[in-house]
Amino acid sequence: MNLRQGQTGAHDSSGDRVRCRARCRVWWGVSVVTVRVTTLRGADAGLYYVEHLPNYYLEPGEPPGVWFGNGAATLGLGDVFDPAAFVAVMAGAHPYDPDRALGGMYNEKSVRGFDVTCSAPKSVSVLFGLGDEYVRNEVTGAHDAAVTALAGWIEAHAHTRYRVAGEVCVLDAEGIVAARFRQHTSRALDPQVHTHLVIANRVQSPDGRWLALDARLIKKDQRSLSAIYHAGLRAEMTARLGVRWNVPVNGIAEIADVPAEVLVEFSSRTADVRARIEVKLDRFVDMMGREPTVRERWKLDGKQRSIPAPRKPNRSTPPCYTTHGPGRRGRLAMTLPPWSLM
Repeated sequence: MNLRQGQTGAHDSSGDRVRCRARCRVWWGVSVVTVRVTTLRGADAGLYYVEHLPNYYLEPGEPPGVWFGNGAATLGLGDVFDPAAFVAVMAGAHPYDPDRALGGMYNEKSVRGFDVTCSAPKSVSVLFGLGDEYVRNEVTGAHDAAVTALAGWIEAHAHTRYRVAGEVCVLDAEGIVAARFRQHTSRALDPQVHTHLVIANRVQSPDGRWLALDARLIKKDQRSLSAIYHAGLRAEMTARLGVRWNVPVNGIAEIADVPAEVLVEFSSRTADVRARIEVKLDRFVDMMGREPTVRERWKLDGKQRSIPAPRKPNRSTPPCYTTHGPGRRGRLAMTLPPWSLM
């Protein structure tokens, strides 16, 4: 019997079905990647990150974004992040001359860029949420270093395609134009350290033209992106704070000694999604008399995860490490002091 394919076996007693369902769902619940790539389309693709995203930051003095890439340097984008320049680049224009197009003109259906979202394991975010200023700085420093390593890998392997003598050729790009936006909380106000690495869909080719990024590298192999980020994060966290790790599963590991109930306590959004998926699974099994196949499960998961999350609060909301109040945060800090993980 191959439980990974959702098969229930020859007999169909209710006890066997319950046991099979439990085993299948344990396998299905394993997180495969926490680096996900979203394709950005439409005229407002860049506005979201400079108009809406800044309201979600938890530190009032934090910069709205950070430039990355040799392509950004070529366009004169320096250390100071310029929201107007970012919007222009995402619109396919030169950052300081909106009337000058970088390559062909976009339409409403054109791909403007890609959001590579890197999310730390829940235990890392919990350590950030419960830690003091020193611990929080080390956690975000480790996360930033891992994101930088991933972005560097993407840039080193970035390429574009165009015709040479009638043949389509794949050539290395001269760097990428990207901006990083770091956040520390989920929409449910749980600690969730993550970064939106937004890559513009414009790279410079060897002949000097600005062309579309060949996105197969990042769209087709997100598991590799996830592995690079998580390996870097674990190395940085261990070097900075001396944390120990559980055995990685699919390239992802939680910090050792963090009780499962603590992770659940700070996973409101995940719990909501899982609850909806469980309802759908029960309904499917009742109607079909079997567990869903791999493809059917993906469809069920995708529909539930695509349901919009609650809106995040505005900047006046206190940081996640204070919003839980002395009761919730205090109980957890007493049972799981941050120094016990280091």
